[in-house]
Amino acid sequence: MIKVDNVTKTYEVNKISFNALEGVNLNVNRGEALLLRGHSGSGKSTLLSILGGLLKPTLGKVEVNGISLGKIPDDHAALFRRAHVGFIFQKYNLISDILVFDNVIAPLLPTDISFKECALKANTAMKIANIFHKKDQKVLTLSGGEQQRVAIARALVHEPLVLLADEPSANLDPNLTKDFLNEMEKIKKMGKTIVIASHDEILFNSSLFDRVITLEKGKICDFN
Repeated sequence: MIKVDNVTKTYEVNKISFNALEGVNLNVNRGEALLLRGHSGSGKSTLLSILGGLLKPTLGKVEVNGISLGKIPDDHAALFRRAHVGFIFQKYNLISDILVFDNVIAPLLPTDISFKECALKANTAMKIANIFHKKDQKVLTLSGGEQQRVAIARALVHEPLVLLADEPSANLDPNLTKDFLNEMEKIKKMGKTIVIASHDEILFNSSLFDRVITLEKGKICDFN
């Protein structure tokens, strides 16, 4: 499902180069749930962004569902994400002054799918994320946990095989974090491949994950 082969990501700041990732190798099987663990600056969010087609590796190869991400033109990256990957951002990236339904259906509107079918998909995604009952409310009226459920529904609406989440519990209290993990358990049972980047200790001991991989200074230093 996901293959990362000797990936390095190099940035240049003030004419000084540094590696956010260095020689990373990783395989993730279909239906597996993987936790990328590491402190801020460890490279886990960079790796997640590369898996989602938001960044390209400087060196190495990345394949998701048989597609080589290094070869995708920039203007096709959004099409790749729409077809294969759902992304839950740390700050959700929702449009706060429109309805929940409108936020969830938005990724489908540029496609050739009829509005009726788009609406059906949006309703299904909201039911999976347990936010359907709020579909006619504006996002700005929702709690943090409810907004995250909207973000989950939006990530699922195009029925991706891979779900990525970057620091999903950063804005949640422990009880809401447990609710999030329960939602991910449901989604995993649907056959989705899940990769989550986090430094939250509550996630480290969750039964959701098949493996926990630790990154430090851009390198994988522990497989568990």
